[in-house]
Amino acid sequence: MRVARIVMFDANPDSANLVRRLLERSGHAVWVIAEPELMTEVVRASVPAVVILRVRAGNRKSEQLPQKIRRLTHPPKIMTISSKAPSSPEDLADEHYLMEPVDLDTIERKVHQLLGACNRTDNVPPSTKQ
Repeated sequence: MRVARIVMFDANPDSANLVRRLLERSGHAVWVIAEPELMTEVVRASVPAVVILRVRAGNRKSEQLPQKIRRLTHPPKIMTISSKAPSSPEDLADEHYLMEPVDLDTIERKVHQLLGACNRTDNVPPSTKQ
């Protein structure tokens, strides 16, 4: 299993800490960001393998995070967890868009799937990664 750098956005400290502890037990380095305004800069600076976004319905700034992160020069793999159905074409096509409630086993399994996708594209130049 690949040990990875993971950045997670979640404004709820209880759920964020639960997911962080679960992923750290697998050896991953996990940073939790609670402010959507900081998330894009942290992702740009830290270059994580995976980003987990817990998007709150009605919170416009958190709802815009997936699109903002996808527009980065070298975007990481993204898992979005939301209480509402996806609205953008990218989210609709994303197999890593999860509807709440989501159990911890599903989150952990999806992170491992995303990391597997990262491993398959590690040796591909950034301009040709899909």
